[in-house]
Amino acid sequence: MLGQSQDAVDDRAQQSPQDSQRYLFLGTARNFALRMVLIVFAGVTLTCEPPSKTLPICVAVLALYAVLVGFWGTWALRTAARTVVLTRTLMTISVLAADVAIVSVLSVLTGLTSPDDWTSNVMRVGFFLIPLIAAAQLDPVISGALAIPTLSAFIAPCWITQASNNEPWASILLSSTVLAGLAGGSVALSVIERFKVQTIAELARQRTQLLRNLLGVEKHEQ
Repeated sequence: MLGQSQDAVDDRAQQSPQDSQRYLFLGTARNFALRMVLIVFAGVTLTCEPPSKTLPICVAVLALYAVLVGFWGTWALRTAARTVVLTRTLMTISVLAADVAIVSVLSVLTGLTSPDDWTSNVMRVGFFLIPLIAAAQLDPVISGALAIPTLSAFIAPCWITQASNNEPWASILLSSTVLAGLAGGSVALSVIERFKVQTIAELARQRTQLLRNLLGVEKHEQ
């Protein structure tokens, strides 16, 4: 009976890191799914509202981003990759920068070369997916650090293409305010999710410690 109790304690001690890895895996899977949504959205936009001059370039840029996401997804979803914290953080920041860059490049490229089309205006909607991608990282620091670059990258294409698109500044400011609110919400969501993970891990640790204490009492009585 004592041996069975020790085995139960060891099993519960191993469950805590496994639960954390499982939660991290689910966050990575959500990130991958959101990036696929971004790729599909950009592809549909280029199909339904093709720029009159730079369609091949835009398709090539989007294809390059899709390849990058594919490599990142293959790497991040592997169990071994999830254990390298520093490497994972650097990769996360790099891919998030690529998310911002791809939407910025496509928005500016289509807005400058094809001002008569709606491609740039529709493409900028992709910026609103980036805070959701950042929130799935469970890191408020990363979400907060990405907020300003994302907002700046959204305003820059609006400002560059504002004259050609005849878009009023009131509309740009309103959209920017909504994006800023979404970015702030992603930071808050990251804080909540991180606290949730830490709480679960602490409860698991306390449960394991309690079982060890009970096992010690049982051994002392015997």
